Amino acid sequence: MKMNCACLPLAALLSFASGALLADVTAEAFRVRDPFVLADAETRTYYLYNSTTLGEGAPGVSVRTSKDLVLWSEPMRVMDTPAGIPLVWAPEVHRYRNAYWMLVTLKEAPDPKRPVALMGPEGWSPNLAGDCNSWHATWIYRAERPTGPFRPISDRPITPPGWLALDGTLAVEDGRPYLVFTHDWAQVADGTIELAPLTDDLTALAAPPRTIIRASAVAPGTRRGVTDGPFVYRSAKSGRLFVTWSTHNPNKPSGSGYCVVASESLSGRLEGPWGNHRIVSDENGGHGMVFRTFDGRLKFALHQPEEWGRERARFFDFVDDGETVSIQMRQTFDVRNYPSVSEAAAACRAAGGGRIVVPKGLWRSNGPVRLASDCELHLAEGAELVFSDSPKDYLPAVRVAYEGVECCNYSPLVYALGATNVAVTGKGTLRAAHAFWYAWNWHNAESRKALADLADVWPAEGRPVAARDMTKIPGCRLRPQFLHFNRCRNVRIEGVRIRESPFWCIHTYACDGVVVRNVDVCAHIHNSDGLDLEMTKNALVEGCTFCQGDDAICVKAGKNVDGRRVGICSENIEIRDCEIRAGHQLLALGSEVSAGIRNVWMHDCRMTGATSNGLLVKTNKERGGFVEGIRFERVTAAHLEGAPIAINANTYYSEPRPGVEIVRTRIRDIRVKDVTADEAACAYSLKGDPGCPVENVTLENVTVRRRTGGPDVSENVKGLHVE
Repeated sequence: MKMNCACLPLAALLSFASGALLADVTAEAFRVRDPFVLADAETRTYYLYNSTTLGEGAPGVSVRTSKDLVLWSEPMRVMDTPAGIPLVWAPEVHRYRNAYWMLVTLKEAPDPKRPVALMGPEGWSPNLAGDCNSWHATWIYRAERPTGPFRPISDRPITPPGWLALDGTLAVEDGRPYLVFTHDWAQVADGTIELAPLTDDLTALAAPPRTIIRASAVAPGTRRGVTDGPFVYRSAKSGRLFVTWSTHNPNKPSGSGYCVVASESLSGRLEGPWGNHRIVSDENGGHGMVFRTFDGRLKFALHQPEEWGRERARFFDFVDDGETVSIQMRQTFDVRNYPSVSEAAAACRAAGGGRIVVPKGLWRSNGPVRLASDCELHLAEGAELVFSDSPKDYLPAVRVAYEGVECCNYSPLVYALGATNVAVTGKGTLRAAHAFWYAWNWHNAESRKALADLADVWPAEGRPVAARDMTKIPGCRLRPQFLHFNRCRNVRIEGVRIRESPFWCIHTYACDGVVVRNVDVCAHIHNSDGLDLEMTKNALVEGCTFCQGDDAICVKAGKNVDGRRVGICSENIEIRDCEIRAGHQLLALGSEVSAGIRNVWMHDCRMTGATSNGLLVKTNKERGGFVEGIRFERVTAAHLEGAPIAINANTYYSEPRPGVEIVRTRIRDIRVKDVTADEAACAYSLKGDPGCPVENVTLENVTVRRRTGGPDVSENVKGLHVE
């Protein structure tokens, strides 16, 4: 009797009885390249076809069956290739006129007597084309059942002689069959998708093929324009006609840019013209197709990753709204289907990732939204998510960094710890209860004492982070950050609006790989930094707007003993095309710099409202660390209370406090170029530490149109170059 395997782990899915393999396996257990699923209504069975090539047995095609798209049978061989065919790929099986038709690409063995003729532009050569030393073409096979055996209907391929052709698919329009296939880029450079009518018996082309799509529609100018895996889909909602196909995204590094494109027939007919080319999946997987499940859902099958030998069959929701088609690469958790936003996030975490969708309208969260790996919080345009103003809703305490020191505190409103591939996206709004948090008495005596212990006493005595719980100290009120990502990789914050904040608005701590793009932040509470990149590597900030009650963009690296303990340098950070409408500094480096800051480049930014300084480097004799390799270029300012460039090596404490170690900060290699202020106190104010002077500051084309203060300041600076 076959055992129920639905709840067993993969390792337990293989069992033997009487020498026979009984249990099915999940799709993770076997390799599939160019997957094709036939959902056979008669047997209510899914058939997954896959090629076998050299190294995997004799070349041919096998099929696995499933009732639920989760557990798959062992492979059954359904087609054998003729002699001299070492490679087989892209098998498709279509039901047409009471039979099953397989379209499959066969590659011949190299034959020096039949060299492949290249058809690319002048200068196109086999060195550019890669492996094109043998012919490949699409053949058609026929069977009475989905399980075959499939046999050729002709002694020759269906695609034109002399062409490197592949990936044929069958389309039917007005009862007439058509072949849609690709002309290989290896022969023509700019790969194409071709259309040709077939004879009724599918044995030959009824007319020469015509080009309907070129790879250059997505990758203009490319010399390696791949067209791969076309599949024809007509919308049941609107009748619109689409082709999905794969290519390589020219904007991504080689080896990671395999993607799926959807193109639309502007006439609604196969003949086209074809346009509206959109990349609908850019997750390094492709060669896909659409099928409908037995409960009526549309699915898109593709292989992923695009890495030879590691490909697996993946099944995602295919979305057809009548106007466009798209691929839902992750499971969706619509907050309308859950008692609260926090519970929708919990379901997403439990499922191993997905997209938490907040639709248009006003929504309230009675606690934090906690994210994990592969989780995305997405706010639709017109959505507003308002967070609770009750501190108890943000308990239990979680691990955070507070002003450069690690501790446990009230949970940030949006929080992730140790996650990979985590995001907050959309055009909606995140809003905190400004009036409550502003009035919450965080600066009382108990809080000041707790902060002093946290910064100086506990790190010096080696108290572990878990024992630094600020929520258990009577009277201590340390406000939580709005968005806090702690020790995460691949963080993306894009498009959202942030309105007010309990404390710092966006804080990344010990993160690697951060993108903050087109974010609009407005928060006027005290200590409401717009963006704090702390101990963060490899970050891009672009197109953002800030209106702050504190610094707009900050780069930090931990405070004093605790910062040096963690010891992660903030480095490789680019900030461009951002605007600050009000606030303190446009770019502040520090004062938490104890693990070091290097290689920060801000350029093409503007300050349109009242601001203290453009670039401010701030530290003191307790911090240690370093700030080096800073570029600040092509920046404009309206009104600066200070200067376009300022350095203060004695921020907060002109002299070290009793019992605190003296560790000075090395500041060097700072270049400020093409910076203009309509109004400023002076052009520069550079105040270094006499025990560790600032080194090598270059000012080139720094303009102040109207001075409101005294002379420029340069104290304890070695190597000031004013050009």
